[in-house]
Amino acid sequence: MKEKNKKILKNLLIVIICIFCCSCSIHFNLSPFDNYDYYDSNLKYIEEENKRLEEEKAKKEAELKKKIESRNYIDERLNGYFGLLNNNERQIYYDIYENANNFNNDFFDLTYRVSIERLQNIFRSVVYDNPDLFWLKTYWYYKDQDTKEVYSVMLIYYDRKPEEESSENIVDFVKEKNKVAIEENQIKKEQFNIVVNNIVNIANNYNSVLEKEKYVHDYLVNSITYDENMHSDQSPYGALIYNKSVCAGYAKAFQLIMKKLNIPTFYISGEAWNEKGQSLHAWNLIQIDNEYYNIDVTWDDPINNYYGKNRIRYTYFNVSDEVISKNHLRGEFSTNLPSALGTKYSNLYK
Repeated sequence: MKEKNKKILKNLLIVIICIFCCSCSIHFNLSPFDNYDYYDSNLKYIEEENKRLEEEKAKKEAELKKKIESRNYIDERLNGYFGLLNNNERQIYYDIYENANNFNNDFFDLTYRVSIERLQNIFRSVVYDNPDLFWLKTYWYYKDQDTKEVYSVMLIYYDRKPEEESSENIVDFVKEKNKVAIEENQIKKEQFNIVVNNIVNIANNYNSVLEKEKYVHDYLVNSITYDENMHSDQSPYGALIYNKSVCAGYAKAFQLIMKKLNIPTFYISGEAWNEKGQSLHAWNLIQIDNEYYNIDVTWDDPINNYYGKNRIRYTYFNVSDEVISKNHLRGEFSTNLPSALGTKYSNLYK
């Protein structure tokens, strides 16, 4: 009987062990297979999503490459400040130039993100190189709150007033003001181009660079009157349409016409001084026969009729840095342009 009980207990233990093993098998071996479809589907989704992101990235890179390759129309030879920028900054220059030229009245994404300080320099480069964009005033931007880099810009085509910043719907307000300014400036652009093209056509009748330069210099001195009331309009439009301006208008008008004549001429900002004191000033740097010269059309205009309005001066016509530095000093932004060391075409006219 005792042996029989032992045998029963032994068989019962075997049954219990078998049941336990089956239970473990079900729990540990079958459960993963129950979730197999879920994990496989999730892995497949991740792979497809990564593939989509890679394709999207490749498409954007191809579009960016195509856009950059198409942007080769700005001549570094005629645009001195553009020539001072690195490759990424040049793309942002193109962004601003193209949107300003097309009167875009909305935010646009920059090709590359850039610091606020570099954006300021690039914007000023566009303005200094392109006096024909006389409607371009300033800009707004969105920046990344973490990196502080600017990624989106909206251009402004009107003169802003401080109180306008407090408007509740400021973006809509700016767009509306821009819209009016665009309509006005599109008309101004047509008028302006007619005047500029007439001057260029006459200047092209002369053979040499020097003769063309002298004609434009003399035309501006004879047609523009220096007027301190024009500080609010220092554009070439005011100089050539209203025939009134301050130094910036003289310099931008001269630069614009000479560029259209395919003669490298750059805008210089800085300071100048005379017996009346020291003040901000603008003049030009011109390239003739691979040498650079300073030319200050404003200071060659006999403003006070001391010499008589019909007597044009050539005191600042094609002078070197050594000569002009006696009463002119380049501003920091213009110091990186080439030095004016030429003397061959100095002192030719009295």
